Amino acid sequence: MTNFLVKTHGFHFANTWTGQQILIDVPGVGQIDFGSTSYGLCGGMTLSALDTFYIGGATPVNQTTSPGPGTQMRSYIYQRQQDTFTATGPNMISKLLSWVPRPMKSLPGVTGLHVLTDREVKREIGPHMDQGKPARVCLVRNDLHDLLRGRFRIESFQENHQVLAIGYRLHSPSDKPRHWDVIVYDPNYPEEIHALHYHQDFRVESRIVHKDGTQVPATGPIYDGHNVGASFRGFFMTAYQKRAPPW
Repeated sequence: MTNFLVKTHGFHFANTWTGQQILIDVPGVGQIDFGSTSYGLCGGMTLSALDTFYIGGATPVNQTTSPGPGTQMRSYIYQRQQDTFTATGPNMISKLLSWVPRPMKSLPGVTGLHVLTDREVKREIGPHMDQGKPARVCLVRNDLHDLLRGRFRIESFQENHQVLAIGYRLHSPSDKPRHWDVIVYDPNYPEEIHALHYHQDFRVESRIVHKDGTQVPATGPIYDGHNVGASFRGFFMTAYQKRAPPW
């Protein structure tokens, strides 16, 4: 586990936004209204929470609903959402476009998302957190059918999601091949910790770990048995550049 605390560095409101359009320019895709989806400003909230962690700060505890238009906090999170596609993560778009058409399992000449995700955990996400650094993670939900239907460029682009990896552990010593649970702060679920689970058949899911926001020891139990039903096809680590939030 890193020292990221969801009740200190994470937000106390869910990733839902009202009051105006949230128009974000996505390189190579176009302008998208992220205010029309339940995923809203997940990237901006994730980056802002990580900013708060690195300056040793805390998000305002009295902000229990998403800030309205014109407020300083909303403007900052809005800008950080844009940063996920430009200043801090232009590679995210190209990587999404590379991963989306791929099958879950590898085929002759084509590496599947299961292998790619496992490599990301072992080579990027895990080693990054071994240094005490939370890792920005993009969850891939689109598939080849979205590309063929032309939906990926606009509407279905919103289906992908961004979270913050704050810890990991071996899912079970008896599993063969071995695989990991990546523990995350998901801005869709304030004051909760979730775990991204994947295995050989890649039936991947997100599960609540603790609803009170407390950290879990790496050797302790991870699941409380509540499946929140959030599925995805794979996930990879994305870049980060520090900023200082106004709070």
